[in-house]
Amino acid sequence: MNKRVFVTNIIILIIEVIAVIAIFFLKGRKAIVHYTVLSNIVQLFTSALMVFGMCKKKNEPIPSKLYLIRYLAACMLTLTFIVVLFYLGPQKGFIREFLKNANSVLHLLVPLLSLISFLFWEKDQQLQGKYLFLFPTVLTLIYGLFVLGLNITHFYTGPYSFFKVYEHPAWVIIVSMIVLLILVAVISEILKRLHNRFSA
Repeated sequence: MNKRVFVTNIIILIIEVIAVIAIFFLKGRKAIVHYTVLSNIVQLFTSALMVFGMCKKKNEPIPSKLYLIRYLAACMLTLTFIVVLFYLGPQKGFIREFLKNANSVLHLLVPLLSLISFLFWEKDQQLQGKYLFLFPTVLTLIYGLFVLGLNITHFYTGPYSFFKVYEHPAWVIIVSMIVLLILVAVISEILKRLHNRFSA
């Protein structure tokens, strides 16, 4: 058992439970529409399974199917961090987005802990597959189309400005989606390559 990975996932598990409960308390069921919340829930689920697995089978590597979900969580959380750093932070204020309430966990602590552990400490698994980057990318596309549908039908507005279809021309929505998908694809490929290099 890698003690650093185990301890990191214990920490993530504890602070994620607190933060996710807090965000649902503040925003209600609509919190689930936020990509940030979804990415943290994926990480929460992954950390719980990893801790359980490491307790049960101390000397065995993380199962490959579970590690695909771990890879997905790392990609989603890194996208979350980058979007906050370069988009939401300049718009709404870095202190608000990185340090206020549950944001300190959802936008900052967990993304950084997840990324550090994924790149430098989790050495049991090599990620295989030339087109593995499509896994997070396609899921992000599905998320984007779903949220656009909610906005088009007036069921929900937001949660990010580029999803507000009645406030922007169509080309802005299309370009924003394309940029988002390219970004997650690039992040996913880079993280796979770095992880494999550091775990070789």
